[in-house]
Amino acid sequence: MSHERGIAPVPRIALIKEPNMWAPWARWFELLTEAIYRVRTYLVAINAVSIPPNSESVQTFMVQGLSVNDILTVNKPSNTPGLSFAQAWASSQDTLSIVFVNRTGVAITPVPEVYSILATRR
Repeated sequence: MSHERGIAPVPRIALIKEPNMWAPWARWFELLTEAIYRVRTYLVAINAVSIPPNSESVQTFMVQGLSVNDILTVNKPSNTPGLSFAQAWASSQDTLSIVFVNRTGVAITPVPEVYSILATRR
């Protein structure tokens, strides 16, 4: 049975000694294993270039192992006043693209930091 939002709950069967009664559990653990191996985390040193005033900038960074089939969650470890990022995606194999947005009237150069990335493979 396919579950687009995860795997089904663990089967509710009585624990008995007959080996064939473990079949639902075996399948559930197979699905759990498949789900776990599709999730990867990365710590990446990001050194973004200056973002002009009142604009956005798409910048790319190499991240070994990313795929265009990954759904990404990117965490910038600190706050930079006036700077945010609107979107992040794997634009090609091993390439992370981030849209930085500068909402101020002066250019912002983000400090180099180690970003956390959670990638879930589709």
